[in-house]
Amino acid sequence: MDDHFAPLLFIHETGRILMGITAFLLILIAVSGIFLVAQRQNGWKNFFSNVEKTGFAQYYHVVFGRMSLFFILAIALTGTYIAVYRLMPPPGKASALVDETKIKEEPLKEPADFPVLRKIPLNNLQKLQYPFSDFPEDYYNLQLKDRELCINQFTGDILAQQDYSKTYQLAHFSLRWHTGRSGTIWALILALASAYILFFIYSGFTITLKRRRSRSKNKFKAQEARIIILVGSENGGTFKFADAIYTQLIKHGEKVFLTDLSNFTAFPNAEHLVL
Repeated sequence: MDDHFAPLLFIHETGRILMGITAFLLILIAVSGIFLVAQRQNGWKNFFSNVEKTGFAQYYHVVFGRMSLFFILAIALTGTYIAVYRLMPPPGKASALVDETKIKEEPLKEPADFPVLRKIPLNNLQKLQYPFSDFPEDYYNLQLKDRELCINQFTGDILAQQDYSKTYQLAHFSLRWHTGRSGTIWALILALASAYILFFIYSGFTITLKRRRSRSKNKFKAQEARIIILVGSENGGTFKFADAIYTQLIKHGEKVFLTDLSNFTAFPNAEHLVL
């Protein structure tokens, strides 16, 4: 399976580690995003209910998120496992178990008559390597989903067998689903989910910048303000109303401090608290 894990980046092992960390962070983003959508929709039962349209970026950030976050989570989980598995010691090879002194050349059989080949379903075959010469030391190498076999090219006898561990099988499963090799439909879904990630980057930055632009810069520190305005807002709209109040109070000579509701703390000189 080592050939499937060719370096994805030119920085080789360091690149694999960075990709693994990135995939793990994507897990955290996807999981938190799923819970945030459920919270915004007032519960899991309303997860796919209609979304209130509050702006292009905010609206489609939620709509596309509901459609793709679970698929993005699948990409992140499989990518993380592949990266972690790549750092483990490689599995043993069946070829290392072959005793070349016991290889026989008789009775000669045709490959179509090999009992082991006749018993293996084609959908269980991952890779088949043919012997490159007529020497007895060359043999068929079969990589199945659960094990690797070395088969005598003359008699069809099993020369060696190496069973794959559960971690290896899970890594192979993750690789197929992470790269879209499981089927055309799944590959198209992964392509769309990957495109959604790019949109989420755009919409996320747009929402954040919109929120920050709607806030006024405080002229007074929290410790010296007489009036504290605490704001809770999902998409920044509430800050517009809070900013209007803040501006009017400043014009009237009041010492005001505006901040997020989550920043609530002890305000020593506060006389009024506006939520």
